[in-house]
Amino acid sequence: LKNKEFPKISIIYPIHNEKPDILDDVLLKAKECLDLIPNLEAIVVDDGSDNIAELEKVYDEYRSDNLKIFYKNNSGKRETQYFGFQIAKGEYIITVDSDTLINVDGIYTLLYMMLTHDNMGAVTGEVRVENKDHNLLTTLVNYRYWLAFNLERAAQSFTGTMLCCAGPFSIYRKDIIDQVKEGYINQTFLGKRCTYGDDRHLTNLVLAQCYYTGYQHDAICTTYAPTIIG
Repeated sequence: LKNKEFPKISIIYPIHNEKPDILDDVLLKAKECLDLIPNLEAIVVDDGSDNIAELEKVYDEYRSDNLKIFYKNNSGKRETQYFGFQIAKGEYIITVDSDTLINVDGIYTLLYMMLTHDNMGAVTGEVRVENKDHNLLTTLVNYRYWLAFNLERAAQSFTGTMLCCAGPFSIYRKDIIDQVKEGYINQTFLGKRCTYGDDRHLTNLVLAQCYYTGYQHDAICTTYAPTIIG
């Protein structure tokens, strides 16, 4: 694709109480992608972090015309993503977590599947554990991630009904997000607003619009797994 033909993509980062060193790693990887991919923007939304004074130093280092920082009162991940959905300019939206380390190849690979399948509404990549060698727990989590993506999601993808576009690294068509975003943030269970299972619910909303969802094993990102239980 020539630069003028390359579609606009928005990456939305919901941030809450992230560790400054991890946030620095995350935004450094984002900047590398922004420097190499045309028509890419990063929208960082701080969801009322308690350690904002520490995070602000990191934000100031990376803030730019295509890496924008926004602030809001704490209301949860869905509301924070919704804030980003409202201002995103991209034809495609990439959702990530606050500790997701992305790369250029991963973004291109996700986008390729969307551009070559008109009826594909969302695609997820493979999530690996950045700190997998830290201890036994992080090693086990990494194995669990491998099974969840390369067996479960890969199998579901054969039918075009992959049931959960993983929160740490997935791409969606913006026009579909616009159709389902109100249902996304207003989901309730037994009269209470849902705060968990955000990625699974968003995937189900895409499927309900009669679009396919898929898995791309070559679109790889990493995240940090918990190092202790509890």
